[in-house]
Amino acid sequence: MRHLKLPISENPFPSLKKDSIALSEKLDQYYWGLRLKSIKRQGWLDHHIPSAKCESVADHSFNTMYLALLLMDYVRPKLNREKIVLMGLIHDLGESQVGDITPNQINAYKTKSKKELRFFHENFRTTELDKELTHLFQEFDAQKTPESQFIKFIDKLEMRFQAGFYHRLYPNEDFSDFFHPLNFYQSFTLLQISDPLKKLLETFHQVDTVK
Repeated sequence: MRHLKLPISENPFPSLKKDSIALSEKLDQYYWGLRLKSIKRQGWLDHHIPSAKCESVADHSFNTMYLALLLMDYVRPKLNREKIVLMGLIHDLGESQVGDITPNQINAYKTKSKKELRFFHENFRTTELDKELTHLFQEFDAQKTPESQFIKFIDKLEMRFQAGFYHRLYPNEDFSDFFHPLNFYQSFTLLQISDPLKKLLETFHQVDTVK
């Protein structure tokens, strides 16, 4: 078999130099994701979870994405899987810059979404993927599509499950703030929750609210 030999002086990756700026931006974007590993979820710190045991924003983001992937077939209408995975992955990425702001931080919480959207516009603006991720965050923030409401639902559900985990580790702490009403899913008007998933929510509610 004849092998193609390139001249030594010829760059086998001719687009590399042209794309070096975009590649540098990708590494910067990775850095923002890396920061999420060291940002602890403020709600748990406020409930006296030791920092060493406290969930990070990166932990929560991964598990939101993973739980969404596992449960997306238990709601209607049928959801776009790629959109669900990407939206779940980035829904808290802006917190790498603005921090994990809770509703108890009233003034800061009012501008949280605006600051997170500015983060995307400033840091994800070059490639088609950048534009797609920025658009997905805008869609999530607007809460006007089934996918965006599903990720918000899973975001709250994952937090609910984590609260149950901490409730068993630290039974003397009060986590009732995180135990949503059993029918909290009804606020997501574009979704229909299947009966098996409703039953699962009911089971967790009964277990975690029993003193």
